[in-house]
Order: sequence, then structure tokens, then C-alpha cells
Amino acid sequence: LNVSQSVSHLALFSPDRQSLHSLALTKLSSSSYYCSPFSSPACIVEIMLLFVQILILILILPISFANHSTVRELLAPETSSVSLSCSPLLQEENCTRASWFREGQIIGTSTSSSNLVLRFDMKVPVPDDQPQIGLLQLVGLRKGDGGRFWCLCNGTVGQVARVRIVYLDESFKNAAQLFQTTAGHSVILKCRKPAGFPIPSVRWERNGDLILPDDRFSLTSLGDLMITSASISDTGHYKCIAWNVAGERNLVHLLTVLPASWHPKLHSQSSAKQNFANNHSMLQTIFSTLCYLLGCVLIIVLLVDLLWHAAPSLAGYSRCCFSWLNRTLLAGCHSRWPRPPTYEVCNDEFTFHLPPPPYSVVTGRLLRIRPASVV
Repeated sequence: LNVSQSVSHLALFSPDRQSLHSLALTKLSSSSYYCSPFSSPACIVEIMLLFVQILILILILPISFANHSTVRELLAPETSSVSLSCSPLLQEENCTRASWFREGQIIGTSTSSSNLVLRFDMKVPVPDDQPQIGLLQLVGLRKGDGGRFWCLCNGTVGQVARVRIVYLDESFKNAAQLFQTTAGHSVILKCRKPAGFPIPSVRWERNGDLILPDDRFSLTSLGDLMITSASISDTGHYKCIAWNVAGERNLVHLLTVLPASWHPKLHSQSSAKQNFANNHSMLQTIFSTLCYLLGCVLIIVLLVDLLWHAAPSLAGYSRCCFSWLNRTLLAGCHSRWPRPPTYEVCNDEFTFHLPPPPYSVVTGRLLRIRPASVV
């Protein structure tokens, strides 16, 4: 409180409200005063003038600083562009170059004939329809690129503009779920809305119909849907919709309400029995299939053995197949397979069967001229 005179007067009532005492305020320093009794009729007038001065200061000072303290709010969607003007460049003649600031940090300068372009996303083109009058062009705004911007020219500060990015995230903070409850119980369907600005609102729909809060359906402070005393008719798809000016996002839950007679323990036992029966039938099918294949293999082996002994003509073909298999596929393992004898021994000295190779032709000639007894 600034007091122009060195002595001022203050009137005080006595505790019984019957007499009026005057006090003299003697200024000792810039912030301290000394009070003393003083009886003068002009004391009340001076006090009234003092209060009038205080009221004038209270009313006039905020008005004088109103233009400097106001902040202009601008909402801009993502990937959009915003242009900010500098009032000193437009209003003052001696101002030809202005410096632009963002949150107290200088970001560049603009002149009365050229704009300052600040690109946040290089994929977004710069608008070419803006006049070159010293504007600040914010191109391709993204989440987190907002802030307070202002210009400074010759000591004059322009209006502060606060740019806020409007957005809404794609995913919710919780995933879709399958809820199951019995009739008569309560259930809470969770909906953790995604982050966004402005803060997104939440509404619920059941099978495409909007849910209005009532005695059974209510919304929590987090946006969850609470169903009290659920009934079988409440079964369906519940969609949580989070929305703001940037758009909306959906999250769908499936709720199944079972009859009151349904018991989880009995249901689990019946499910276990059914699973055991299914597994048992599967094992039986696999075992019967294996037995069938094994029987087929045994039958084929028996048929081959019977044909080998019953039809001598088939033995030659089987020997040819065996020799071809021995030469091509089982060349390294031929010693492990049984082979027919290389030649036949006959008691008749006039009959001699030349064994097949590996004997050479010369060896065969020598064997022909030798008697059978020597051989």
C-alpha cells in the first residue's frame, strides 16, 4: 500500500461501540507505520479517500495488463497446419523483423515480406495460399508438437498463442474379453479408454442399441459398465465407444448370462468327462487303424511266400528283382542279404553247371575240361 503523505488517520470504534477514537498513522518506512491517538473530524474523510485509491488500483491495474497476460488457445488436429501472425509486424512501422519463440526457446525469424516455416512432418506439404506477411507456419503437427508460441520485435512482445494437438490413440488400454456369469449376479465390463486430447468421453451400446444409465446399468468414473442383477436377456455384444473431436474408437465385449441353476463345479466335471470320452474314442480309432495296417502287411507277406513256393516260375522273376535291388540300391549292403548258391553240385559226372559270374570265361573253360571228380 503506497501512502502519499507521511501522516494519515484511522478511525476505530471502542469495544462498546459508544465512542469513536482517531489514530494517527505515522510512516516510519516503506512498509511500516506507527499508530497514535488523534482526534480530528477530517480523519474519516481521509480514510474514505484512501479506500477509493485502493479500489482504483484494484480495478485499473488488471485492465492495463490484460492484453499482455491473455493467451490465445488454438486446437489443431494431427497432420494439420497452423499459421500464427505477429501483431508488432502488422501494426508498428519501425518493425521489419521479428523473432519467434517456442516455450522460451528461439526457433527463427520472419520479416514483413517472408514467413517462417516450421515443418514437423516432411510428408505434409507446405500450404502455398498463405500471404508473406511474417507469419509462423506450423506444418504437419504431431502429438507432442504443441506449445506456447510468441514473437518479439524491437522489445514488443506479440500475443502468446498456445497450440494444442487434438488426437485420439488407436488402441484401448485393455483388450476385448469374454465374460460369463449367472443370472442374479453383478458383472463389470471394463473399458480403459485410449489417451487423447480433449479427454475422450465414453458411451456403451448393446447389440447396436445405446445403453442409458438406470437402476441396473451404471457407469463408473473410469468408464466401466456395471450390470446389477444380470438376467439371461442381457446376453449379447457390448461395445465401448471412446470419442472426442478427433474421432472414435471401439472395444467389443461378449457377455453370456447362464441360468441360476447352472453350477460351475458340476459343469467342470461334465466337461472333464466329455473330454475323457473324446480322448478315449480317439485312442480307439488310432489303435484300430494300426491293427488294420498291420494285418494288411501280414497278409501281403503270406501271399508272397505262398506264391514263391507254389509257382516256381515266379521264383525267376523274384531272383531278377533281387539281383537288381542288390546291384542298384543295396550295393554297399549286399553281404548282409541271403543269396542263392552260385552253382549246383551234381553227382552225374557228365553234367556240370557252370556257375554264374564272378567266375571269368577262362575259368569256365578250365572247369569244362576237368573231370567232375577233380572239381
